[in-house]
Amino acid sequence: MDGLLGELVVAFEEMGVTINEPVLDRCVEICQRYNVLEAEEFVATWMAYSLSKLQGADPTVAYLDKFERDEYRKKGKENRNSQNDNRKSSLVIYEARNKEVDVESDSIMKVYDENAAKGKISWGAKTPDHSRKPKSRSSPQAVFSPASFSPTITSLSSKYTSRTNSGEVVFPYKNASITSDKDFENFTLEIERLNSVDIPRYMNFDLVEALDYADEKIDQIGNILMKKYHMDEVMPVRYKHPSPFLTIGRIACDADGRLNSKSAMLEGSRDLSFGETIQLDLGNVEKYSVFPGQIVAVEGVNITGDKLMAKQIYCDASPDPDPTSSRGPLSLTIAAGPFTQSDSMTYQPLLDLIEKVSSEEPDLLILTGPFIDSTHPVILENSLAETYQELFRKIVDLIMRPLQSKKTQVVMVSSYKDCNSQFVYPTPQLPLKDRHYQNLHLLPDPSIFKIGGVSIGVTSTDILLHIGKEEISSPGYSTDRLSRLSGHILSQRCFYPLTPATDAPVDPSFMEFAKLTIRPDILILPSDLRYFIKDLPGCVVVNPERLAKGLIGGTYARLNFTSTGLNGNITRI
Repeated sequence: MDGLLGELVVAFEEMGVTINEPVLDRCVEICQRYNVLEAEEFVATWMAYSLSKLQGADPTVAYLDKFERDEYRKKGKENRNSQNDNRKSSLVIYEARNKEVDVESDSIMKVYDENAAKGKISWGAKTPDHSRKPKSRSSPQAVFSPASFSPTITSLSSKYTSRTNSGEVVFPYKNASITSDKDFENFTLEIERLNSVDIPRYMNFDLVEALDYADEKIDQIGNILMKKYHMDEVMPVRYKHPSPFLTIGRIACDADGRLNSKSAMLEGSRDLSFGETIQLDLGNVEKYSVFPGQIVAVEGVNITGDKLMAKQIYCDASPDPDPTSSRGPLSLTIAAGPFTQSDSMTYQPLLDLIEKVSSEEPDLLILTGPFIDSTHPVILENSLAETYQELFRKIVDLIMRPLQSKKTQVVMVSSYKDCNSQFVYPTPQLPLKDRHYQNLHLLPDPSIFKIGGVSIGVTSTDILLHIGKEEISSPGYSTDRLSRLSGHILSQRCFYPLTPATDAPVDPSFMEFAKLTIRPDILILPSDLRYFIKDLPGCVVVNPERLAKGLIGGTYARLNFTSTGLNGNITRI
């Protein structure tokens, strides 16, 4: 188990966690007892458990004992949501499964249809001249208090209010000093619309259409790989030949369990391979990183006709950089939901963030959902005494009233986890009536847009964690894991390339809208994984983590494009 021991150390370090010897020994003991062979699988399971039940705490022997009881001694993992659904309440109101969704039937097409919106939204709001007087603010409870049948949810969170590390820079990126050297007055926000498709009925799953899209994607990415790697000829996946040849297909798993080096399959397209699949042997590939749904070109041999013995994997089909990008100058603040603690609905972290933004006035504030988290205990217990739309309007006012006279443009990106959104990915923009703020822009998930010459791609969905659960890589893969996971989004030209999507309500009919058609200057991928700002070729990837984490506050990101380059940091709220 010496190899596993070393792999555990590396896997934890990639997540930003340093463990001592007793903790490491306990990890190895659990792996041996429950036949966990992959260090990354164990660490990914621990990280998900820690974030959901321990507020992101680092592993200790005591925590690992609890982790073992909860995760490994049970025959199957229980669904927390189903547990909450079984709770009996005398007040049956506005349940998460009976969400009020104020969206017209064809709204999802309007969100993405490039013919309905020509791709440009005018941002011409100017900051009026006036004397700014500091406003005194009472407690957050007085400022924001949703209607509720439970008085406890409007009380302040003691763990959050007693924090002592507010404003601490936990991750400096290059020069951590954040300043703005340009005052935007008039400019346009250019929304890059994804290809419009004629879907007459919302969420009408058409199996033939889904198969056609999956097949076309293999051919499209395959053609890009052939051109990039100068491949003259490719053969069907089941082509039998003792000499090396090239073929193209989608990575799949031969069983319902997690992908591993022995269960990998390669699924070919109908045009090239008649839709056939073949077992893929990765044992002789020096360097690989694959996951289910990934489109790859494989060089290998097939002597028996039943197994493709791979020699090399080609997978980088990254789009070209935006040729019109001017790289700023631009200052922006990025935060991801949830925006309130699990024991309160006062939205204290969001209030504190808006106070900072109002003072600093960045050019752009990007907020990704969920704004009303469907997994919040208050929502699951049916304790709200107002509709989700009414609560969302309050949240929008909380954000926009302090900023409506500022130069800051505000982008709010929807999430399928929002109570007032459609439970589907890609997700249309959040519905909002009777609120008109000139500097507010509601965008779908995912979105690509441009501001001040800087192109930005953003999603609210935790694709990094989802891929991280399924991805396997060769031993000693040199690239750090978080950069590798982020790179998959670019290399597959898709915000959600994982197939099948077991952790998100992906509708194959709408996956045209999840295409990443350009390489953005900034790619925002919020995740429960450790916060980071990383440089990929031609792109800066940002994970601000969560503004609220359980009972405590989380982090947010700040970036600044200037004439001399890019700097930024991750800061505790």
